[in-house]
Amino acid sequence: MKPFQHHYKFKLWEKLREKGLETTHPQNATLFFKGLGENASEKTAHVLYSKTVKPFSDQGSQQIEILSTGIFTLETSALLFRPDFYIFIFGQHTDSIHFIVIPRSDFIKKLEQGKKYPVFDKKLKLRFWLLPGNRLLETSDVDAEGEWYFLSGGGSMTEGTGMDFTPFLDQWNLLTK
Repeated sequence: MKPFQHHYKFKLWEKLREKGLETTHPQNATLFFKGLGENASEKTAHVLYSKTVKPFSDQGSQQIEILSTGIFTLETSALLFRPDFYIFIFGQHTDSIHFIVIPRSDFIKKLEQGKKYPVFDKKLKLRFWLLPGNRLLETSDVDAEGEWYFLSGGGSMTEGTGMDFTPFLDQWNLLTK
């Protein structure tokens, strides 16, 4: 595990404790957790850490700044595991860590909306941009022209599409439902 991932893992556990959840026997990328009550059921989450991403140094004439980028590789076989949630962790600096907390069924729907049909012998690569106003977009398939369009002020058409992951940004309350 890379040093920044230890910090991410600590922040993850901190967030879980804040929500009254305790972790039980974590294994590699799989996290088992449950509430503190007697009747609390155990749930699972597949945790993914972003690759190291250098901040954009020159955004030129772009009107919209990319606040943070997360780049993830997901073994498509992990989709067969069927965790209750996926938690993606990313941030440009250790003081600005962001979490995408998404139920499995919503994650699969988003992949289908974005026309990302995983082939089960390959890896699924995802790239997220955090934009001002806490807008979170999955931009893996955006080409250079599309990047220019989004960052020059366009891109509002993404709301509610397979690219829009905004409703899952730091949504810890989903884990307690």
